[in-house]
Amino acid sequence: MTRREFSEFLEEWRKERELNSRRWEENSRRWEENQKVIERLLKNIARHGDILGFGLESMASGFVPTILEQKYNIKVKNLSRRFIYINGNEVEINLYGEGREKRRKGNRVAVLVECKSSAYTREVRKYLRKIKIVEPQLKAQGFKPIRVLFSFFIHPSAAQLAHQHEILIVSSVPHSF
Repeated sequence: MTRREFSEFLEEWRKERELNSRRWEENSRRWEENQKVIERLLKNIARHGDILGFGLESMASGFVPTILEQKYNIKVKNLSRRFIYINGNEVEINLYGEGREKRRKGNRVAVLVECKSSAYTREVRKYLRKIKIVEPQLKAQGFKPIRVLFSFFIHPSAAQLAHQHEILIVSSVPHSF
């Protein structure tokens, strides 16, 4: 390779390097823009999930008391979101209500409703961890905890796990276990 050819090669290499550098800068800029778009989309999705969740809770707050009274002889007036504080820790209950069993001298009950658009075993396990923190305090106050899972869909394995842990299932889809 002659000196002239080498110089031409170097000049071409520099031009390619500059072009690649501009491409990298452009791709980095696009990447940052896309990251911002993705962040906005995730926030919107979370907001829509909240809307769905609150709608589901609203539906459950009207539906669950009726089911509890008709099928389980439990009378509860109002269900609403509740934050329970135990040893400085906050536990959020989707829907909470107090009432009584509808028999003579029926037990005082505390209804703990977990609302999920669809429920699998992981949601049931998470709910169990949550209520096992809360239940001792409720029992100490003289309440019998009533565990309820309200869902549009519940996977059969989740229904089976719920049944094993005495969680009442209220679902729009029939289940068997």
